[in-house]
Amino acid sequence: MTCEVAEELQLREDLDFAVASQPAIHLEYTDRSDGARGQTACVTELFEACVALQGVLGTIEANTTNRWLTTAEIDEKLTRDSQLVSRTMRFLLQNIGSIATKEP
Repeated sequence: MTCEVAEELQLREDLDFAVASQPAIHLEYTDRSDGARGQTACVTELFEACVALQGVLGTIEANTTNRWLTTAEIDEKLTRDSQLVSRTMRFLLQNIGSIATKEP
C-alpha cells in the first residue's frame, strides 16, 4: 500500500508520509461491479496515515487529479468542479466512525 501512495502521490515513505502497520478498519462487503455486471465481493482496509504537512500538501494538491473531498461532496456524489464521486466514498465515510476525527 505504501508503494501506491509513493507512486500515485509522488511522496517518499518515512520522509513525506507514514502509514500505520495495521488497518484501523477492515471491511468485507458485496457491491455491484459495472465491469463484472453483477455483485462482487470486496475487501477494503483503511489505515491511519500522516503527512509532513507543509511541502507534502503542496505536492499532493499540485496534481489536479487528487482531490480533498468534503462530506457534502460525498453526499452529493459530485465535486465542486462537477467531477463524479464514487458511491463507495459514502459507504467508506459511513464506516470510518471516529477514525476521521482523531488528531495525528
